[in-house]
Amino acid sequence: MQRDWIYELQNYLEERYASLPVHESIADNKPALRIDPALDGEEAKYFILGLEAQLFSIDDGGYAQSSLLLKPSGGKGQQKGFQLFWHFTYKGRRTRALFREGISQLAAASALILKYGWDRSQVQIEARREDFGALARGVDLIIKSQAGKVLICGEVKKDRREFEKLIEDFHYCCQQGQHSKNDCKSKPNHPKYELCAFVKPVYFWAVSPGRELCYQLSYLEDQIFLKEIDSLPHRSEIEIFP
Repeated sequence: MQRDWIYELQNYLEERYASLPVHESIADNKPALRIDPALDGEEAKYFILGLEAQLFSIDDGGYAQSSLLLKPSGGKGQQKGFQLFWHFTYKGRRTRALFREGISQLAAASALILKYGWDRSQVQIEARREDFGALARGVDLIIKSQAGKVLICGEVKKDRREFEKLIEDFHYCCQQGQHSKNDCKSKPNHPKYELCAFVKPVYFWAVSPGRELCYQLSYLEDQIFLKEIDSLPHRSEIEIFP
């Protein structure tokens, strides 16, 4: 029987949300979990499959735990860099919200391994400062060859509007060539261009719920040229094995 991935993920998220510790100010009036935008079937599938393959887990505090994420300081203890359920104060009241883009990020990372064939040791959620310095926050996903070369930079957006703005801005920056963030009209997405210009990946992969776009990149002096392709190739088509 075909699985209802969206139903499974929605149930999972609601159960995890209900099990989180509740601050006394919202204990008697706990807001319902809001998932906006709605879950996409492919996104839900790879989130659930990633859970089942133990690529990641969500702990009792609402934090993602995974070897794909930056390790905690000292390499031990709870990872707190990726919080799936945010705790914050709104109009004087303590409340919580789902980190919607985080669902897409974990699903995309799982798809890279389970659909596109990459080894989990080659996939990173967020670039590492020790590799890229100040450029490390540039993209959401880094995929490296076995030799350590960056082959794919991936960016995840939570909805159609942000996705389309990312594509527009990335085109603009690549056409402009070398320029600073201060001189760029697309400041929020400029770091994606900067990191790609620095590491020169072969592909740039953009994802949001229900949307996916891949560019093959080429470089000439200070410009990046984009060739849109049907989909991100499988690892076997990119990485040359011994």
